[in-house]
Amino acid sequence: MNYLLEFQNVSKEYALGGYHRSLRKLIPNLIKALAGRGKKEVGTQKFWALKDVSFGLVPGQALALIGPNGAGKTTVLKLATSVTQPTSGRVSLNGRASALIELGAGFHPDLTGRENIYLNGTILGMDRQEVSQRFDEIVAFSELEKFLDTPVKRYSSGMYARLGFSVAAHVRPQVLIVDEVLAVGDVAFQTKCLARMAEMKRDGTTIIIVSHAMPRLQRLCNRGILLYRGEIIQDGPIDDVIHTYQSDSTYSSNLRNQPALVQDNPEGETPHNSPVRITGISFRNKEGLPILHAVTNEPLVVRISYLAKKRIDNPIVEVWFHAADGTTLSSNTTEWDQLTTPAFSGAGYIDLVIDPLPFARGRYLFGVALTAADGVTRYDWHWQRYPLEVKSDQFTHGLLSLPHSWRWSQQEISNNSNGNHPPPIFEDRN
Repeated sequence: MNYLLEFQNVSKEYALGGYHRSLRKLIPNLIKALAGRGKKEVGTQKFWALKDVSFGLVPGQALALIGPNGAGKTTVLKLATSVTQPTSGRVSLNGRASALIELGAGFHPDLTGRENIYLNGTILGMDRQEVSQRFDEIVAFSELEKFLDTPVKRYSSGMYARLGFSVAAHVRPQVLIVDEVLAVGDVAFQTKCLARMAEMKRDGTTIIIVSHAMPRLQRLCNRGILLYRGEIIQDGPIDDVIHTYQSDSTYSSNLRNQPALVQDNPEGETPHNSPVRITGISFRNKEGLPILHAVTNEPLVVRISYLAKKRIDNPIVEVWFHAADGTTLSSNTTEWDQLTTPAFSGAGYIDLVIDPLPFARGRYLFGVALTAADGVTRYDWHWQRYPLEVKSDQFTHGLLSLPHSWRWSQQEISNNSNGNHPPPIFEDRN
């Protein structure tokens, strides 16, 4: 198969340690080391960032590199762009690659934004005429017109990301490589970048992206590779790889081996001398039994336990469900539901019943707060505190699995149609 980018049994070793900080110190230290009088650690500590990694990418494929910090994701990107070379194996790139790996890479801090567009564009393989032809598009996308003639050393990290991605995305590369640097941009610009990458993917550009924002990867990518300690653990459909990453305690902090029972709150957001505090939560099935994980489209009971030092009349219970990247999926309160809760006194609990649970398989976060009847005074607040794993036998893509059904009707089209059928509200006119 003809790959645009191919890794063949690639390994990368780095030397760690080394106490010298300049060439002037390095030379005498090496001489001492050879004479047996130097520190043995000079140049002898080795670290394998990648071990025998192989994969290939075809045009129009979007690949997500997933894994914990130190897994080797950025090393893959640097090898793909020839920023560094493999210790063994072979990396083949057939076409122009455009990369955004480190903020400010390819920029000169003393040059203006305008000058750096030409500089960075040249580094990425364009000639001056090509940069000039796309200059207006780059500037418009970056939304930095007012700062074009300002030296980039005065730019914020978000402005760096805007300009860097704008240039990288308009080089019209065969391969676009993006690291987590987009996380410094604002939400609107991140959405804009995702839309641009999706457009490039449709046009045949191959994309490699590193991000810890799983929903973002699910929307953009069709393939994922899970890396751990420099090795490929899984290579397959993006949903399957994300599920492995989020559900296996080897790669994440998920609580896999015990039910989500009541958890104490030694360091919560409890105000000093609060009259009531949340002592923990537990996830349960419809029979009220603690569970290791929830199941899509089945009932889920969230039991919120509390301890009140004195009687609390009509407290408000607030709850949040978040995706693994912090995106709020649902927020509810007893006040919004126009419920009057019973007075809290001593130890007790209140159950939140969700039937059916619409979340697709994956890892989520649950948060809860207790608020006074005035709707302002917070007694206790556990923000994104409790991990919830959801499993499912259904194939879904995204964060939700909505209850649904299908129906259809078929009619023969003839020249004798009387035209009594109403036209569609939204019609494809392409």
